[in-house]
Amino acid sequence: MKKIFLFLVLATVIFIGCEEEALIPTTCDYIDFRYYGDSTLNLGLLSNDYLFVACDSSFSNTDIDQFIASSSFFDPNYDYTISAYPGYRFKSVLLKLNGSRNCEIISAIIGQLEEEPIVSYAHHTIQTDICGMIGINEYPCVNSYSSLFYVKVFDENDLTDLNTMISATNTTLVEQNAFMPKWFTVQVTKASMGHTVKMANYFYESGLFEASEPDIVNIPVSE
Repeated sequence: MKKIFLFLVLATVIFIGCEEEALIPTTCDYIDFRYYGDSTLNLGLLSNDYLFVACDSSFSNTDIDQFIASSSFFDPNYDYTISAYPGYRFKSVLLKLNGSRNCEIISAIIGQLEEEPIVSYAHHTIQTDICGMIGINEYPCVNSYSSLFYVKVFDENDLTDLNTMISATNTTLVEQNAFMPKWFTVQVTKASMGHTVKMANYFYESGLFEASEPDIVNIPVSE
């Protein structure tokens, strides 16, 4: 029995090592700033321990659990929570990596995860001290970003530039804000030219829009 146990441990270690060795080398694609008006805001330092992953809501929680369990990238002892909201097309989950990784490895892992049909997107996470309400509802957390960003056009009656940029970047127009008609919600997919922060910055840097901001999310970390 002891020999069988040692064999299983060794096989697991070899599998994890081979999976990481099989990752396609990539550069770090974490972007640590976003635009706010004419200024830039620093998003913070990359978290080396977590990934924010979303799956289409058509997949059951059991499907998602099985996928997570099948991947050697994640810590099997981490007590994650699958979050879903009525009317929202994704189920999201914060997952802990099986060990701290540098940005190049994390970016490669994201690339591999997004090849899986069950994964709608996988995003970097960001270190932060802003967690809950200080002194009232404090908890450890990380920041990340959803697949949405918000674009403010100069003229809501002329969407030529917006539609052209959306087509060029393979992003998707979601909706116009009913109360602030110059603001539009745009969604990034795996087929887009880049992740949410990259696309939000790209739209603003084009000079065609008054503002463009990613949807930043604050996520509790299980202890």
